[in-house]
Amino acid sequence: MLTGVWPPFVNPEKEENGVMTEVVMAAFASINQPVRIERLPWNRVRRATDKEGAVSFGWSWGRDTNRDWYHSDTLMTSKDVFAVRCGSDIEWQSISQLTGYRIGVVHGYQLPSGIEDLRDDLNIVVAPRDENLLRMLLADRLDLAVTNPRVARHIMDGTLRDERGEIRLCTDRLITSYSLHLTCHKNTPDCAQTVLRFNEGLRRIRDDGTWARITEEP
Repeated sequence: MLTGVWPPFVNPEKEENGVMTEVVMAAFASINQPVRIERLPWNRVRRATDKEGAVSFGWSWGRDTNRDWYHSDTLMTSKDVFAVRCGSDIEWQSISQLTGYRIGVVHGYQLPSGIEDLRDDLNIVVAPRDENLLRMLLADRLDLAVTNPRVARHIMDGTLRDERGEIRLCTDRLITSYSLHLTCHKNTPDCAQTVLRFNEGLRRIRDDGTWARITEEP
């Protein structure tokens, strides 16, 4: 089984390999299904899922996936919010009110629909990673950064620990949210059966409280 690296969802630096990895492992363990997880660059994971019969996880419904894949039930729900500098007085009710601001996004991530619809009118600044976005925000090279709050907190608890008090996550107003899934190509032998069995394991760990324990935010 394949996935990419996306701390803290998939995090090789942690013993449990990240919260989403832990969910997948627990679901398979509940149906007594051994599984070995390999991490590759996301573009290689996609190619292996499309062309090489791989089962993979961490894909967002409608953003990353395609109609030729079977999708499991929801592993977790991911969110996009804005990060701003503390003391920022930016107020907005709709994305269209942000045309005068520098908005940072991560290269390769699909833009949230509200931003994608207005991308020609917005000042979009692209950075290679979420950490770069937050550093650009601190350096006043951005006004807002699109980020996942779990990802941002992971960075702010790590490499940006000393500056964490200077960043505010606007979690009271979501830009968008999307579900994350285990997937395989419909042409892959036993793909449908794999997804059905995994869904049974996922249901079991939801019912016994394991899923809630794993996914609870610190």
